Amino acid sequence: MANQAPASLVDHLTASGGAEPAGFLNDIVKNLWPNICVAGSNIIKDTVEPILATTLPGPLANLRFVKIDFGHIPIGFSNVDVHKTSAGGIKLDMDMNWEGVCDFELDGKMVPKIGVERVHMKGRISVLLCPLVNVVPLIGAVQIAFLNTPTLKLDFTDAANIADFSVIDSTVRKTILGVIDSMAVLPNRFLVKLDPNTDYFKAFQPHYGVVRVTIGKATGIDVPKHGEKKSGLKKLMAKVKLEDVPDCYVKVKVGAEGEWKTSTVDNNREPEWNESHDFLVTDFEQDITADIQDEDMVGDDDMGLGSTTIKEILLKGGTQELVLTHKGQETSGRLVIHAKFFHLVNDAQAFTIPITTDMLANPAGFQLSLLNKTAEVGSAQVAFSDVLTAEGMVLQDNFNVGNGSSIRAQISLHGVTEAQ
Repeated sequence: MANQAPASLVDHLTASGGAEPAGFLNDIVKNLWPNICVAGSNIIKDTVEPILATTLPGPLANLRFVKIDFGHIPIGFSNVDVHKTSAGGIKLDMDMNWEGVCDFELDGKMVPKIGVERVHMKGRISVLLCPLVNVVPLIGAVQIAFLNTPTLKLDFTDAANIADFSVIDSTVRKTILGVIDSMAVLPNRFLVKLDPNTDYFKAFQPHYGVVRVTIGKATGIDVPKHGEKKSGLKKLMAKVKLEDVPDCYVKVKVGAEGEWKTSTVDNNREPEWNESHDFLVTDFEQDITADIQDEDMVGDDDMGLGSTTIKEILLKGGTQELVLTHKGQETSGRLVIHAKFFHLVNDAQAFTIPITTDMLANPAGFQLSLLNKTAEVGSAQVAFSDVLTAEGMVLQDNFNVGNGSSIRAQISLHGVTEAQ
């Protein structure tokens, strides 16, 4: 009999208010669409464009928006699920779909003018209403985030006449999704205060816990077939008819948290890793994505991509065989992964790394830095022992960073205990 998730965890995973239509919300968005377009244009110019300037490579870094028109088709919502949070807030999860007929233009030095005539964007959004207060407007703040990185497809104008169009398409789309990740993909949230007196710390939604992902064994792994893109070394080996056995590693991602990479298993079509990494869990609907790559000195090759949700694998008892796809097509490749869920607890005895006398005597501590763009203009050092001995191992204070400035911050320590 397959392993099952603990009963208390199953209750948490399956808690739902039931899906509801979003007709009223779509009507509101339709009427607000002209205002949303103006606000969206300002966000693109003031926030997104400067980020693009620092993240787009080479000549593309000079691209600037010279026209922003979201068009007449508003964003649509459906499949709304409403439930309460453990922190006493209200959470609405809903599907978002935008088939925008728009008119965006980007122009810059050394690159042709680039136009976008359609945007196809899909994802699931979480709207968090927290904290709830006893005075109008009853809600202290609204926080909006994608549960996972949305899918994005851009239709460019006159694409056939743009040299290296595929490179531009991939680079621009990847950069835009990177900006969305950094701003509004869990654990990142876009917060708007409704009550100016709302305390940010009360609006903060703590993480659910930690999921320990273990990458097991892959089977059916093969090199790209004839006609598919290969790195330079793979092409050379094919010409001299040398057998090409992949050297595989796996890139694992959960939400917008940093990517983790396994070690490389050389010359093996059925590589086995049994390596683990812990990821913070902000929502059980977050995806666990495993991307198998063939390591190459010239450029790594995509071997297969598989994904599941934290909820799905835990309900399956913590083990799942992922079907691998390549460029959207299912392959014969499979990857077994395992997952365990741990609650966060305010108990030093539950630290995964034992606290030693030496650690207490010479702790690394914490540093809070105040930045002006990339330049540090002040910092504060916080001793590890100060947080460890604080009530509930949570230290909340105004920290002096010098030059008459201070940072109001909260630092917390948590141990972990496996869900029972």
